[in-house]
Amino acid sequence: MRRSKWLWSLLVLMPLMLGMGGGPSGPVKIPEGTHNFSGVVTDITGQRVKLTHLTLEGQEFVIAKVGKGQLAVPFSRLKTMELASSGGKLRAKLRLSDGRELEVELTPSQKITGRSAYGNYSITLGQVRSLEITGQALQGK
Repeated sequence: MRRSKWLWSLLVLMPLMLGMGGGPSGPVKIPEGTHNFSGVVTDITGQRVKLTHLTLEGQEFVIAKVGKGQLAVPFSRLKTMELASSGGKLRAKLRLSDGRELEVELTPSQKITGRSAYGNYSITLGQVRSLEITGQALQGK
């Protein structure tokens, strides 16, 4: 009898312990960086979304491959990023705030997150056509 109670309790609690729930998954919490970067994301359908608290994988910089090396470009130096898939790779043209341009390769699964006027927003780089950094403000403490 005692064993069946234990088994019954386990079966009842198992879905709760495993986090089984319904509904769409989405960004629940937006990572907060040191600065509040704002920008405009345009997805591959042409839909534009204005964001604040903009981050990429929770960071305030773009991590990219340049040749065999890796480069981190801070949002404070980035003006625009134009993305295109080519030969199974995600290529990007980064335009820096000083006017210089750089061709890089990005990981399509990286996520951009931020806050829109309608709620929290996230999208993978593979679904993005462009990103424009429009400003920043120091976070209030």
